[in-house]
Amino acid sequence: MKAPDRIDIARQVMGQVLTHPVTWAPFVPIAAAFAFLHAPWWLCFALAVAAAVIVFLAWSYGWERLVKVTRAKMLASHRVTEDKELTARIQRLMLAVQNRPTKEVVEALREAMSIKQMVEGRLIADGTITEHEEEVGTMVGDLVRTMVGEAERLTSAADGGEPSRAALERFQKAAATLRQVYSEIDVILDPVPEDMRLPAGDDALTRASERLDERLKLARGIRQHLQRDMAIPEDRSADVPTAPAQRTPTAES
Repeated sequence: MKAPDRIDIARQVMGQVLTHPVTWAPFVPIAAAFAFLHAPWWLCFALAVAAAVIVFLAWSYGWERLVKVTRAKMLASHRVTEDKELTARIQRLMLAVQNRPTKEVVEALREAMSIKQMVEGRLIADGTITEHEEEVGTMVGDLVRTMVGEAERLTSAADGGEPSRAALERFQKAAATLRQVYSEIDVILDPVPEDMRLPAGDDALTRASERLDERLKLARGIRQHLQRDMAIPEDRSADVPTAPAQRTPTAES
């Protein structure tokens, strides 16, 4: 299921703009004056141009805010649909598990879904979602989806016996990473606390640049950390040296 991207958001915003009364209402009396009152065309044209300029300025003033609100609504709707799908998959896993190790995996998944929903609630609490918040939410969602897929694989493998210890350790490590991300969500979203920020008039350009760079490095570090945790370790059995065969003593010896 694909999350809404910039094109989807822009298409939705343009649809709202074109259908909003602010866009078309100023032109209704101008068209009525031309059609029914037989006003001069040049006067109607001038009024239409003036109305178009006013409408353009009005939307340009509130465009950024409208994009943020639309992005938040679309992402929230996407997350709700995604959560329903993941919850249904987890419920199917709960009915399928038979042994204790996979039951522990499902219990960890239920906790992961709870953490995912709490993080998403934290991100949309103010009604808007910044690009940095969107990236954090996407990484959390990617990790939970990967955990669900891994749990499905472990459950399928467990039909013929218990899953491997290494697979369970990978899953538990990913679950621990998710717990840590949630426990430090405020640090991830805002690495510079209010009491450590410089005064407003003290080199605002440098402060803004450094803060953005810190957020970018932090987001990249989280993604690399999660990808590394979920990576399947390579089979190292080939690295284990083979013990030399013992020579059987002969009669001559």
